[in-house]
Order: sequence, then C-alpha cells, then structure tokens
Amino acid sequence: MEELQRQMALVRSRQSDDVAQRMAVDIRHGDFHPTLLQEIRKTGALGKPLFVLLDSFGGPDIPFSLLQELGHLPRTEVMVTFEPSFLMRFAENHDGHRQLGDAAFGSQEWQAVFQQPSSQKFTFLREQYRAVLRRAGFTHTLYFEMIDEGNRKLYLIFGTRHELGLAKMKDALWTVDPSYGVRYRDLRDTQQQMLEIAFEPDTAPLRRILCEFISAAPDGRTIPELKRYTLLETVYRPTQVIDAVRQLRDEDTVATEPRTVNNKTRVRLATTRITPRPSAQQDALW
Repeated sequence: MEELQRQMALVRSRQSDDVAQRMAVDIRHGDFHPTLLQEIRKTGALGKPLFVLLDSFGGPDIPFSLLQELGHLPRTEVMVTFEPSFLMRFAENHDGHRQLGDAAFGSQEWQAVFQQPSSQKFTFLREQYRAVLRRAGFTHTLYFEMIDEGNRKLYLIFGTRHELGLAKMKDALWTVDPSYGVRYRDLRDTQQQMLEIAFEPDTAPLRRILCEFISAAPDGRTIPELKRYTLLETVYRPTQVIDAVRQLRDEDTVATEPRTVNNKTRVRLATTRITPRPSAQQDALW
C-alpha cells in the first residue's frame, strides 16, 4: 500500500497542475468485489464512460457476477488479464480451485478443458473466457496473447459494446513502449509468427489470415469486409488491410477488381495460386 501510494504521488507530481487536479486517486486494500463497484458508485461515475482494468493475480479471481454488472452498463469497457495455466495445472484435482473457476466463468462448462488434448487446452479456455465476456454483455472482444522475454504467456482480453472502442484499444496496444520486450502473435495465423510491438508491424501473418478468409467466399470479399474482419477477428488494424492486399496482388496471390485497391475493390484468390501447407508445428503449439 505505502509503495503504491508513493508511486501514484510520483505520477501526479509529473503532471501539469490542470491534469493533476482532474486525477482522483483512491487506494484501498481488501476484496475488490463488491468494493470496486461501491467506490465507483460513490464517485458518481457508474453509468458514465468507464475503462475498468481487472488484473487477476495468476488464478481465476475475477467473478462473473462482477463482469455481468459492468456489462450491463453500455458505456463501460473492460480489460481482463487471463492466465489459463493456473486452472490447467491445479484445478482438476482440487475442489477449491474448480469452484473458483466456476465463479469466474459463471458455469462449469470450462471444466471440459480437462478432456481436451494438451495442444488445445489454452485455446479452449481462451474461447470459453471470450464467451464469458459476451454473456456478460460485451458484444465485441479482442484478445492478445502476450509473451515476454521469459516466454511466459498471458492473455489480455478486452470487452466492449462498440466497434470504435475496439479500434481504439487495438491502436493503443500496438503503440505500447517496445522496451518491455513483450510480443504478440495472432492465433489465426497458421505459421504462428511472433509479432514485435511496433507502430507498423510485419503484416505477413495478416496476409495469410486474409487469404484464408477470402478463400471461404467463392465470389471473393470486398475491402470493407476485409477491414471489418481484421478489426473484429485479428490483432491487426483495418488501416493495414489495403497495403496487405496490394502485396498479395503484386505476388499474384489474389486478383483485385479493379486492379487499384480501394474501398470499392473486390478481392478473389488468383486462379494460379498454390496454397502453402500449414506449418508442421502448428498443432504442437496449441
């Protein structure tokens, strides 16, 4: 508590007087639920635009009941840190840990993870938790798998009701200070390429993902369809789609009508395209 108070005082001291006056800091020690909502309600902020960071400490300690209450507020967005390894390692043979998992997921459906192949356990729990956020009222979710220099994995799962909020969060995540050594990867990429955090990251995984999406539509996809898919289903940003499609066109991987790529363009797989085989390591990763 004392160290946190010292750090917050330091942050305030580095701000202009105008900013510092608008910063209200309340540090408390105890159970965060229902205390968190009670304190927000006291400030009069409940129902106003809110970004709530719920940082779990390894285990499943964010109850579904809290997510539900936040999800009923249309202008509230959440970011949850989610580490599946705790449940995978300790919950199968421990009643208490399983009960914590039930409270976090709002049901026992997540326990099917114990019957999943080892390579699918992380993916299964991640998708279960995304479903939890949707059930709580957050219609759009964005997940990033973070891997630090020690190869430790952690999911950041963002929930919102608004596509604009999704786009803004994605922009923020891609402009994180790269000095922390954190990397992302998009789990839709068959080659599972690691992505360094940068303002304009390597879009090779995005190009592979778009090819798969385009291949599922016999008539191809429009640029607006590709942009919306990129926003809702990948770690990339819609602004990166046009350059990615141009590269695919120049490689003769896709055909564009007209050739100029803009929002009126339809994109199809080129008839001469040879589909590369998925990475042999794909199944081993998840």
